[in-house]
Amino acid sequence: MTDHTTPDEPSSSRTTHFDPGQKIDPSLETPEQLKKALHHLGERVKELTALHTTARLFQEEHASTESLLEKIAALLPPSWQYPDITAGRICFDGLNITTPNFQDTPWVQRATFQCQGNRAGSIEVVYLEEKPHEVEGPFLAEERHLINSLAEMLKIHLDRKRSHEELRKLSKVYMDATDPIIIEDLNGIIVDVNPETERVYGWTSQELIGQSIMQLVPPEGQALSQELRQQCQQGHVVRNISSYRRSKSGAVMPILISLSLLTEEDGQPTGLATFTKDISELKEAEAELRKAHNELEQRVQIRTAELSKANHALTQEIAQRKEAEHNLEEALEKIQRSHDDLQAIMNQLHIGMALVNREGKIVFLSQGMRHLSLRHPERFIGHSWEQLFEDKEHLPVLIDMMDRPLHKRERVKIQMPSVAGGRTCLVEVDIREDPRDAEQKILYVYDTSEVEDLRRLLSDTGKFQDIIGKSPEIQAVFQQIQELTRVDSTVLIEGETGTGKELVARAIHRASHRQHGPFIAVNCAGLTESLVASQLFGHKRGAFTGAVSDQEGLFEAAEGGTLFLDEIGDVPLSIQTSLLRVLQEREITRLGESKLRKIDVRVIAATHHSLAKDVKAGQFREDLLYRIRVGRILLPPLRERREDIPLLSSAFLGQCRATTGRPVEMISQQAMRLLMGYSWPGNVRELQHAIEFAVIRSRDATLQPLDFPPEILEQKDLPLLTKGHQSPIRQQDSTIMEALEKTGGNRSAAAKLLGISRVTLYRRLHRLGIQ
Repeated sequence: MTDHTTPDEPSSSRTTHFDPGQKIDPSLETPEQLKKALHHLGERVKELTALHTTARLFQEEHASTESLLEKIAALLPPSWQYPDITAGRICFDGLNITTPNFQDTPWVQRATFQCQGNRAGSIEVVYLEEKPHEVEGPFLAEERHLINSLAEMLKIHLDRKRSHEELRKLSKVYMDATDPIIIEDLNGIIVDVNPETERVYGWTSQELIGQSIMQLVPPEGQALSQELRQQCQQGHVVRNISSYRRSKSGAVMPILISLSLLTEEDGQPTGLATFTKDISELKEAEAELRKAHNELEQRVQIRTAELSKANHALTQEIAQRKEAEHNLEEALEKIQRSHDDLQAIMNQLHIGMALVNREGKIVFLSQGMRHLSLRHPERFIGHSWEQLFEDKEHLPVLIDMMDRPLHKRERVKIQMPSVAGGRTCLVEVDIREDPRDAEQKILYVYDTSEVEDLRRLLSDTGKFQDIIGKSPEIQAVFQQIQELTRVDSTVLIEGETGTGKELVARAIHRASHRQHGPFIAVNCAGLTESLVASQLFGHKRGAFTGAVSDQEGLFEAAEGGTLFLDEIGDVPLSIQTSLLRVLQEREITRLGESKLRKIDVRVIAATHHSLAKDVKAGQFREDLLYRIRVGRILLPPLRERREDIPLLSSAFLGQCRATTGRPVEMISQQAMRLLMGYSWPGNVRELQHAIEFAVIRSRDATLQPLDFPPEILEQKDLPLLTKGHQSPIRQQDSTIMEALEKTGGNRSAAAKLLGISRVTLYRRLHRLGIQ
């Protein structure tokens, strides 16, 4: 992934991909055409050479991370179109690897990556001299593909290397444990044991692996073992429970058992780890004590009548039989309940699963497949698994993966068959062996449609940094931002609340030469008036009561970057004079000292009201206004760029769907008509919150008018819906009457059922003419 969006490639000859196997039209075989084709062929060869060399470097298992990064950095300049003026840098986990000629320049191409453990890294390629603009500054599209591929390959290799190191550490602990440890799957099949298990129970690992865990449990302990396994799978803590185990010789030994649930990275359970501790000596002591007690009890019982003994023995035997029958019934009931629970859990999973036998026929399909295809999955039982997928482009890849060994398999992206009226579902298929039968395969089908939707949304051409819009008004703002990134002047951003003033300030910072410096946003309205000078300029120890140490201010904290002063009109007049001097002289003085400190900070200010009127009212200095208004951006309110509402709504809907997990796919035409007609006094921020409100409230895959907040529904000029549907107002009226009928006329209960306040309900009843 990159830290900025790559614009669409222009239709120039330098970005045309050349296929060596393609026949060249004789009419195009001019020297200029051939020269350009050969140039791009050379760029492609350099790209493939760099990727191949990098892959070979990854095979050096004993090479250190620093050594690997140095070798990859050395590959960067020869792989770009101007190697003589190209330099590279790779940063990762505290390492900063550069080529000998590296220096920061404005002509930079960058790709970032994120490894396990929140370890961030980046690859940068810079030109030391300015060159003609291509697709991305002076860089080619092939170079963007190459740097992204290198970043992705490096991330995968570093993650794999760390995983191997952690696995080696865990393996040593596992092998050196002084108590038996047994790993089993969710069906109770042993998949691994440590050496202590072999010593204690007498079986070898080859004899145990693939067998049921019940092989180690005597008959009298199997019911308890099943119950403990079920509790652990349900998330309960199972620690130091008394039970029994059986060795290969048939000897039964008392133990303390603890269970731990094993899960995948996404939290899905995969099996159990069983830890046992032999307590034979403790049990022997308990048995001796019990024996002594029984002998004493026996001496007492000898003195009682023989008839009483016989009667007591008979009563005890009857009670034991009843208890055994009761326990057996409970065990059978628990087994049946466990079976039903397991089947219910399998059916509720949103991950599709298919079990394929050794002939390639489907023998089981989970209910999760219904979420991935509108067709009935039951009709595929007994047929070839290939019929599930009709993506002819990627199906051969999936067939190839089925024949590969497990360690060489990869997930395959494929498209599920679409049905008229249904959305196209993009999935990833992961192939695993059935732990019960290695000849059978389990296909795990993951829905990636939302991820692909978000990727398409982020690549939309109507987006600049984090600002979205295609209207002429917002495109003009984009142009102003680009112009202001080339200079270092002070900028004033004006606009109503919620129009995105801070987003514009961040966009200017990120696209300017200060992008590597800090960006500090300050709400001037929230600064304490008595301490505002200290907060902005810093203070010296003892400058005022409570100043227990030297403290730098916000200007110093933003050194080398950008300081964003939001609502600058709320700065007190006494501070405006000091602020003007700082902007003119580029130096500050901390409170309590006379030393001047030079600063290198770009100031961007913002306000939601007219500073010119504040100047006339004597609330803002005129000279300060002229000083901060060197660069000026006026953000249009949302009501003046309504054509951006569908694009903004789609973006916010995708964000809410990803963060909430709600399966909301689209906004109905009626609802979009409401959004287009609303005045949006809160601008873009209000639209974002309205979409989030509707997603949370919606019970359908499509947002309807009634899902949105009341203030949007209660517009004076609310449009009626077409095609025979009721208007939102009439739908509300019908819903209110239904709620009153359900609550027997209880208005408080009806308001609670509708999810609105009683005042709102009374107002709507008054509109209906109901007293």
